[in-house]
Amino acid sequence: MTFLESGNEPTAFAIANKVEKYNEDLFVEEPSTVGEDSVDEAAVRRLALALEKRTLANQEARTKYADQPKRFMDSEIELQETLEEMQILAANPSLYHILASQTRPVSLLLGLLSHENTDIALAVLDLLYELFEPRGLAEAGREATDPLIDAMVLQGHLGQLMAHNLSRMDETSKDEAEGVHKTLGI
Repeated sequence: MTFLESGNEPTAFAIANKVEKYNEDLFVEEPSTVGEDSVDEAAVRRLALALEKRTLANQEARTKYADQPKRFMDSEIELQETLEEMQILAANPSLYHILASQTRPVSLLLGLLSHENTDIALAVLDLLYELFEPRGLAEAGREATDPLIDAMVLQGHLGQLMAHNLSRMDETSKDEAEGVHKTLGI
């Protein structure tokens, strides 16, 4: 019986356990830093799975320890590291369609633009800025890059999310001022 059949809503903990079990069943290792030349379809899928796993772990920790930031800090650091690791995808725009075909990572990235921790939102902005770098998009061609652009911009309402994110940034902070610059650059 599934969660939906039982009438119960899945909890973040239950979802995280399912993701972990899925990883174990498939012998999927945590992604390690991958080089530009070693990025292939499997690496994109591993990064997407790591993003999902770490986002769920962070949501669970934030919910469980809402009044104790030190207890969820490690999950935020891991999430931020995963977002930074995903920047390797920017060097491989021909693989964007793989990321775009997986709706969960795209929706997670867009949702993380509104994360309570602005460092996480800024890491997403850094990633998007790199992914949408005009020279890389042009070199890969529209056929390779349009699926991701469509998934984020048209279906995911990226413009609205970035405008909302701009409203909460403090330009007197160096990092957030850079985030404003990157938002406008996207």
